[in-house]
This record gives sequence, structure tokens and C-alpha cells, in this order.
Amino acid sequence: AGRYKKAVISNKREGFSREILESIGILQFFDVVLGSDSVREQKPSPVPLLEVMKRFGASKDEAVMIGDSSYDIEAARAAGIKMIAVTYGFRSRESLKDADYLIDRFDELLNILPVTAD
Repeated sequence: AGRYKKAVISNKREGFSREILESIGILQFFDVVLGSDSVREQKPSPVPLLEVMKRFGASKDEAVMIGDSSYDIEAARAAGIKMIAVTYGFRSRESLKDADYLIDRFDELLNILPVTAD
């Protein structure tokens, strides 16, 4: 009951996003997958983030966006939630400077997010 709920929000179509996640063996770790065809607007609009928060019953204080692009940062800002940018995506470190946190390795999340019990 204490675990985080996780979603993928992609500007790729939902079916294609699911195929990618399945092909790398991680689809089962996500509670929701939203693609460009899942909601009426795409990132950098906050609409996809707000939809996921609604589905999860999460407040702005309970939500965080983890992403690798300026669109992710803009969407998080517009939704009023914290943003953690990862530097191992396709964007430059400089383009991610407006995030609340910047991490170079996934395990650095442990220093930012509270640990929850499964």
C-alpha cells in the first residue's frame, strides 16, 4: 500500500509507447501509460499530468514529474508539481536547468523521494 504509483506520459502514441515498454521488459511496472492519442493535449500542456493525477487521486504535493526534456519541465510547471530532470536522456544538461532537481543516475532518486514500504 505504501508503494508509489507510476505512469508513463509520452508524446508518442499510446500503443507504440506500450510496445516500447513491453519490448524492454518494464511495462508491468507502470500503473498507467498515456500517449499522444490518450488525452486532448500533449506535453508541454499540463493536461496529461493532470489526468494521471486525477486517475491516481493524487494532489500536487503528492505528485512529481521525472523526465528528460524541456517539455517535461514546462508540463510540470504548468501542473504545479515538482520536476526531476534526468541527464541521461537526449537533451543537454543546460536545457534541463529549470527543473527542481537534476540527477545523473536513476538511483539518485533515493536521495530525493521519500522511501516507502511495499
